[in-house]
Amino acid sequence: MVFTLTRRLLPLLAAFVLLTGTTGAADAGWVTITNETGRVVVIQETLAANGQPKRCKPVRLLPGESVREFQPAATVKVEVFDGQQPGRPLYAADLAITADRQAFAVGTDGKKVVVNPAVRRAGR
Repeated sequence: MVFTLTRRLLPLLAAFVLLTGTTGAADAGWVTITNETGRVVVIQETLAANGQPKRCKPVRLLPGESVREFQPAATVKVEVFDGQQPGRPLYAADLAITADRQAFAVGTDGKKVVVNPAVRRAGR
């Protein structure tokens, strides 16, 4: 009796969790961040988890390197630090994440570090 009830209830429960668990991920997507500066930078993202900010693992990028991550939130705070002196952020702002694949480039505007949407190359 218990086996039959469990056998029928488990697929329904799994379907319910699958459908309700993915509704918040509609705005989430894959994000690529490329270092287009001439120096080493450290990228650190902050997500909101249960209403509290949670800092993700810092990622060190050499010039020309990229990092590609899946972002589960619709907004991600991105901080860029100097690889040699990571004490204070060179750049900090919120990035809006969509369901599409997005690419951002860390570069300079002459004086300061900026993060802008990257120009997509053909075939990518």
